[in-house]
Amino acid sequence: NARLVDMAPTILYTLGVPVPQEMDGIVLEDLFSPLYRETHPVEYSDQGKADDIAAVDTGLTSEEEEQIRRHLERLGYL
Repeated sequence: NARLVDMAPTILYTLGVPVPQEMDGIVLEDLFSPLYRETHPVEYSDQGKADDIAAVDTGLTSEEEEQIRRHLERLGYL
């Protein structure tokens, strides 16, 4: 019963990255052995909320960030 939206949280789990609680999908834990699941429990975080994303240091200049924002608006993402 795996769904496409389950891929992102499962990949994050595989990489040892906490899964944002607001993320769609679930970790497909059945893909992993019981021993792996026991020694690597799924971790969740509040990261990924819109407020948190705005606080991330991207290393971009303000002009570059504005250019990306305008491009995303033209594409309909914002």
